[in-house]
Amino acid sequence: MTTTNAPSGDAITHASNASPPSSPVSGIVVSPKMTAPLSGCVTIDATRPDLYLSYAKTGTPASSNNSSVQTAAGGLASCLGGKKPAAQSASIVGHGASGVIVTGAGQQLGAPNQHINHANNAIWNPLFSPLQGTMNNLFLYGCSVGAGAAGSQLLHELAQTVGCNVYAPTGLIYCDPSGNFSLEKGAQWQMASPQQAPGSIEPPDVAEGEVTPGGREVRLHVLENVLITNLDQLSHAAFEPHPWTGVSHVRDDVLDQLVREVHWHKPFTPPGQHAALFTASLTLTFGFGDRAVRKVFSVFNHTLLQDHDHPHIHYRATGRWLELLS
Repeated sequence: MTTTNAPSGDAITHASNASPPSSPVSGIVVSPKMTAPLSGCVTIDATRPDLYLSYAKTGTPASSNNSSVQTAAGGLASCLGGKKPAAQSASIVGHGASGVIVTGAGQQLGAPNQHINHANNAIWNPLFSPLQGTMNNLFLYGCSVGAGAAGSQLLHELAQTVGCNVYAPTGLIYCDPSGNFSLEKGAQWQMASPQQAPGSIEPPDVAEGEVTPGGREVRLHVLENVLITNLDQLSHAAFEPHPWTGVSHVRDDVLDQLVREVHWHKPFTPPGQHAALFTASLTLTFGFGDRAVRKVFSVFNHTLLQDHDHPHIHYRATGRWLELLS
């Protein structure tokens, strides 16, 4: 094992620019606002505020606070004032994953009335239907909400309900301390109209983890230093998926593959706080006896790993994680 001074880190998959939607849908295509304050009527999850939600609130202090689907719809309704034709946009800021935006549980999925997805359409549809025609666009600021088939389906259902184009990212989205947003490299804004469901756009592809210097290098932050080791020194691994993901148990051979599908050689500090959902905890022990080093990582959306001891340090998992855990 080798120890070096800790670098600030370089993100391997983020970019500050917002890619415009590419799906061919009807209506006027707009570019979602990425700088603070957000325009129009904005509601932000305030039940379990973390840095992402707090930063968003700092950037758009006039936004309403929501703790459920009901209060999110109510906050937007109060701001929009029922005016027709629509003159303002609307935005919902919360954590998310493919096909879901949370409206009252922070980094957790929460109860059925604390998030919006296809499965609980019967809850949110009656609450958002009265808003039809009162907004000219709806933006969902949550990680990967518009990604995949689930993302395009949710956006189309929402668009039909509120009567306007609905936008959401296909990858990770971050918010900095000033309330400005940025998308990871390769992500874009998916868009659906009331008339047309968009084609599916998968999250940005991250190269497989084995493509590293030496194939197995691991850089761990320990105290103020970076410990350079390799996967051959891994003596134990434990994976605890969150119940909401539907993953109850991971076989040892699958866990071994998961560990290998992480860019351990490229720890980085993102340009802000992420808006992903907590999906699992991963514990790794390197070395043996008195020389053992134990590290715990929080996993978000099965794609982003956060160092428990150094929350600003992150690692990216490859797309194989979603395949292995599906």
